[in-house]
Amino acid sequence: MKKIKIIIGFSLLISVCTFSFVFAFNQKKFPGYTVGYRIYADDEYAYVSHNDGVEIIDIENKRHPKILENIEFGDGAFGIEKQGDLLYIAGWSEGLIIANVSNPKQPSICSKTPFEGAANMLTYHNDLVYILLSSNVVKIMNVSNPYSPVLLPTFTTSQARDYRDIKVAEDVIFIADVQRGIDIINASNPSSPVLLNTIKTSAPIALHIYETNLFLGCHGVGVKWYDISNLTSPILKGTYQEPGGEVYGVWGNVTHLYVADLQRGTYCLVTLGGRLSKINHYEGAAPHDISGSGETIYLADQDLRLMIFDANLNCLYDGHKKSYWFPIGLTIIPVSLIVWMRGKVKKNSPI
Repeated sequence: MKKIKIIIGFSLLISVCTFSFVFAFNQKKFPGYTVGYRIYADDEYAYVSHNDGVEIIDIENKRHPKILENIEFGDGAFGIEKQGDLLYIAGWSEGLIIANVSNPKQPSICSKTPFEGAANMLTYHNDLVYILLSSNVVKIMNVSNPYSPVLLPTFTTSQARDYRDIKVAEDVIFIADVQRGIDIINASNPSSPVLLNTIKTSAPIALHIYETNLFLGCHGVGVKWYDISNLTSPILKGTYQEPGGEVYGVWGNVTHLYVADLQRGTYCLVTLGGRLSKINHYEGAAPHDISGSGETIYLADQDLRLMIFDANLNCLYDGHKKSYWFPIGLTIIPVSLIVWMRGKVKKNSPI
């Protein structure tokens, strides 16, 4: 009987500890454990960068995604892009990482190209990957052979202060400098990029390009919308600022623009009378990035890694959380033993 009581006590202790861990985890008490930084999503899979690599998630069932695999390397990852079966990753200490994800359950690393300085963001265009380094340098790689990328001449400018994001449209590079604005660079000759213009604007940290429209997410000053049909003379078409907001990502088009706001959640802006106005808002998120496919919106979240919404921002999946089934299962063991012991005591007691 003494051994059984020890087993019961030990099982109850483990059960309580497990319940406590699951509760604390689901209440976001472990910062960084399920962080998501950047996201690429299509109709079937989502790829989310985090502190230990890139997580691959089956999102065919939007309400019940399944984690398939994690592409792990020596350090964390930030910027990601996908082209065909290849995933391009900005690894903090490992530079440009190219992974084959034709089989999402068994991804394989094609190559790694380290740089001097951390790789933060990247973008892909026509067999070229443009990698933004923490040293405010842009590395240009020819990746036509993913197993042996070729480094082209580096782009840098003495004007650069704090580069945060990079996008390419046709042969034009756009770089967000949080201290200066947006550098516009002619890259029609990738071996010799030329600075065309700088849009002087406050605190841009995120870029999204749709046709001839440039949308900016800005640190503390909201969203800005530019017409860039004339690169030498962009026109500010609209702005929106959520009080206390901090916009880390924007995605969408000129009718519906979705915003990832680290402090205020996610919301949708529409153009009414040439102005940006908010129509939907979900405050229970802390997103670092936002993307979409069809009528579905995806967030890389600071606490929950992945969140999924419909076009009206009704939440379909509210992030990676732990199930209570395991601690419940552990509790059944001591409870069953207690019931068995009580029955045995009653059976052996004199009537």
